[in-house]
Amino acid sequence: MADEALAETKFLLDVASSYARGPLADFLGIERIAQDDKQLEAMLSHTKNYSDIIHLEEKKFLIKSGITVQTTPYLEALAAACKDLGALFECKEIGSISELQGYDAVIVSAGVGIFGFEEFSAFRLDTTRGQSLTCNWPSSLPALEKSLIGKGYLAKGPTKESVSAGATYERGNRCQEPDLASALKALSPKMQVLYPGLVLDPIGVKAGIRVTSKGHYFPLIGKVKDHLWVMTGLGSRGLLYHGLFAKMLSKAILENDESHFPDITKLLLSKNRELSYNREKTT
Repeated sequence: MADEALAETKFLLDVASSYARGPLADFLGIERIAQDDKQLEAMLSHTKNYSDIIHLEEKKFLIKSGITVQTTPYLEALAAACKDLGALFECKEIGSISELQGYDAVIVSAGVGIFGFEEFSAFRLDTTRGQSLTCNWPSSLPALEKSLIGKGYLAKGPTKESVSAGATYERGNRCQEPDLASALKALSPKMQVLYPGLVLDPIGVKAGIRVTSKGHYFPLIGKVKDHLWVMTGLGSRGLLYHGLFAKMLSKAILENDESHFPDITKLLLSKNRELSYNREKTT
């Protein structure tokens, strides 16, 4: 459902742009660098099947629909749009979902925070830490025209003088404190493949925890029990799929009908609910 998801993301970017102080996204496309002969063969096949993909040279391809999003300004602008439509935001740390009383529905979409709730202790979820660097772009090089992806990414920044380099895949690591040295060590070789000769000049580092389902990359979305819903497990694909799944989820809650979700997500949630039920029964 990537086409549907991209359409929803574009819609939300358009909504958020009215509340932003500057540009939120670059729509000039993204260049994909094939990492090996298998990927090269697959990308060449894609050029025949999809008009969206153009073979530029050797192992480099242009994905015309690719978008580079400045995520923090985007989320801030999206929050402003929600407030303008009447949403109320309250930031409060809780230790148990039982503290949330009086709501028609509670949606847990708390990232790594989901592991702090007993209701999800039996769910088959895993984590991967991702670190990214904000770097000065060398003045001796021409400005980066398009973001690059391969085994990692080199993304255009909000100005021509900066780029973002990412991301690490540190499986099982839940430490949210960034480590500049380890990030630079892990990302430098990836950037050499994307942009040979580039020496990273970091001016900042970020770390975040991706939540994934164990054994696959499908999200976990749907009804856990009465009034309790979940949306998690989007991994590194959240920016593409967040709008589509949120739309499905809101419709399912309003109609109390889970048929809006893809069959695979319904199956996965059913299995996790069963694990949770069996755990409750044994304890």
